[in-house]
Amino acid sequence: MVLEHPTWNPTGMLEVSSFSRRYPHYIETYLQACWQSVQSALKEYGVSCKLNVAEGTMTVSTTKKTRDPYIIVQKCPCSSGN
Repeated sequence: MVLEHPTWNPTGMLEVSSFSRRYPHYIETYLQACWQSVQSALKEYGVSCKLNVAEGTMTVSTTKKTRDPYIIVQKCPCSSGN
């Protein structure tokens, strides 16, 4: 599925929002191996992500360049759209 940038928000966000989720320890090696690809894919939509290995969390945030803030809700593991 290819997500397109909305035309109704050409200048991006005024504020940022984020969510964090803990991940199981057993997928840590996999996440570290593919994290660069994840960051690159999300950057295309103006979304940033951080992997905190010490705490075992992933954080996804909108940025000032995000044109569709709902994109992080759509991809949130807690959303009903999964």
